[in-house]
Amino acid sequence: MGGLETPFASLLERYAAAEPLRLHMPGHGGAGIWGRENLDITDLPAIEGVFDWENALQKSQTLAAQAVGARDCLFSAGGSTLALQGAIWACVPFEGEVLCQRQVHKSIAQVLMLLHAKVRWFNPRSSLPEIGKACAVIVTAETYRGELLPLRELQDYCKRAGIPLITDNAHGAHLAFFQQGSRHPLAASCDLVVDSFHKTLPALTGASVIYAGSDCGKELLTRVKQGMQVFGSTSPNALILASIDRARACLQKQGEAVLEQTLEALTAFRTALGMQNTVQGRDPFRLVLRSLGKGKQLYSELAARNVVAEAYDEDEVICIPPYGSGKEFFDRLLKVLGQISLPLEEPWDLKEDTTPLPAEALPMFEALQGSWEEVPLHEAEGRVCAEFAGPYPPGVPVLMPGEQAGQAQLRRLRQTHLRCVK
Repeated sequence: MGGLETPFASLLERYAAAEPLRLHMPGHGGAGIWGRENLDITDLPAIEGVFDWENALQKSQTLAAQAVGARDCLFSAGGSTLALQGAIWACVPFEGEVLCQRQVHKSIAQVLMLLHAKVRWFNPRSSLPEIGKACAVIVTAETYRGELLPLRELQDYCKRAGIPLITDNAHGAHLAFFQQGSRHPLAASCDLVVDSFHKTLPALTGASVIYAGSDCGKELLTRVKQGMQVFGSTSPNALILASIDRARACLQKQGEAVLEQTLEALTAFRTALGMQNTVQGRDPFRLVLRSLGKGKQLYSELAARNVVAEAYDEDEVICIPPYGSGKEFFDRLLKVLGQISLPLEEPWDLKEDTTPLPAEALPMFEALQGSWEEVPLHEAEGRVCAEFAGPYPPGVPVLMPGEQAGQAQLRRLRQTHLRCVK
């Protein structure tokens, strides 16, 4: 089986090309109102020589693993949320103890809540905590701003303790195909690595994978698959899965060269603006524009000129250049920025969240299911939070359900676009 084959995507194409009389879901029958539904096919019983969803999907997952040097791989049509849910389900038993980085996506906190896990929050950039009774460690490999977490020491620490390291690398999928994957978590032999193909690679929204590292046991990935079946839809979107297959083949063929060309164009763009270029510990493809106290204004001024950035906060605008962005793309952005009279810089500092941990007043599950009211931030001090409170994107909560809102947490929330909290 050649590396540039796309078994799952090709399966859909062959089925559509045969133009069968469809007596199965979905209801559009391959000819719906958008005109693109012919490839939207459901998981049918295997038909020898015609259609075998499971076999084709497994072949594509194997090719994806081989492409990045992983032991195995599973595709997710439910985004990194579903992949992370599966990973945590596989590693954390009901009411089990877990070490978790505080600055994680809310989907991680949500599944820990459903498992009634005993969570010990920690900062992986400071001294490593005692493992104690923890059965897994969960961290974010790349932040929204492109800050990369050093993982080798943490993985070695987990390996000595005999527990898995779950790595949320949703924003760093492209790094597996850049510089031989040297900046990707798999290079640190992390056990389970979740990559969002749709965030930085040419795949459809919701396309994600979970890789098993070289030291990860096959039984663990079987448990991950079980967890994804528990939390995910029984009707995964075939087009999303096929887009992972196609993207992987595209990246194997020319990904390194395309990413190098994008970085060259982005480097020229930074130089034209008088910005610093690649700094160790940062994703060079993530672009952050800082204008102190003017983040919202900068975002709005860009939007008024038909340039839509990813997100903003009080001081910064987050930009995620699409895969394949080149000189023409960045020249257009440079021209637009020249029309905006705001001071600009690109911050290369580590924006570590030093907000102290709030007091826990109620168990997370109890607070989320209880009665609530929405109040302005200036009236929230001392109140118990009833939601995962934080800006979305990126979906990293400042307050978890059941935590008491203090001055420090509310100050942090005021730096975002949020004005009320439940």
